[in-house]
Amino acid sequence: MSIAVAVCGFSQKITITVSAQGKSVSASPDDENNDKVLVLQRSAAAAAAHLVAKVNKEEISAGWKRTFVVYDNEDKEIITLDSMKTNCYGVSLQALLPVLQQPKQYALYTIVLPEDPQKAMEVRIARQLVCKIQVTD
Repeated sequence: MSIAVAVCGFSQKITITVSAQGKSVSASPDDENNDKVLVLQRSAAAAAAHLVAKVNKEEISAGWKRTFVVYDNEDKEIITLDSMKTNCYGVSLQALLPVLQQPKQYALYTIVLPEDPQKAMEVRIARQLVCKIQVTD
């Protein structure tokens, strides 16, 4: 005799909203997101302005942390966003814009990894595309 067991769970799909200079892009890291582009204007960068990534409906396990990293199209790490408060990460535009060149397009990825460095070395890290970033004058 065999018994079929069904396990039902509820998982909310997280969304990430990336904003700067009054513009925003919302995406789910589970989606493709190649068509999500945040355009930044170099000339509109205010001194206290930031690029901010806010995570909504986060369900991350204890002992794990989320990071956000900007990569260029040659897959080189450009800059990491700092944790500003719970589920909110950012970098000042004064730090970001000088390292971004035109007309290149950059990619913002999110990565979830263990906080323990030893465990982090043992797991395969899968980064997920959040959006593309482009700079204009």
